[in-house]
Amino acid sequence: MVCPVRIVESTDEMIHFEVRSESRPDEIHDVYFDIDHGYYCSCENYHFRKVECKHMRAVKEYMNQLNQLMQMGKTFQEINNERKEAKI
Repeated sequence: MVCPVRIVESTDEMIHFEVRSESRPDEIHDVYFDIDHGYYCSCENYHFRKVECKHMRAVKEYMNQLNQLMQMGKTFQEINNERKEAKI
């Protein structure tokens, strides 16, 4: 199963994502990508182990998919609308 990912906020230096938990669907984890510091996740696994967690991997996969679709000529708005229609 893939963890659903949503972009919450984006600036020139940081992107904030929300990633729904696989094991606890009512729980959402905050993943941040910072230009200077890389990825950070609010989950317990990352907090204690300081290694890439499944939420970070979900964000990276999401960004790869976004990049591929944009290379095919789709706009971010079109991609976002398709995700809403599919309820991802």
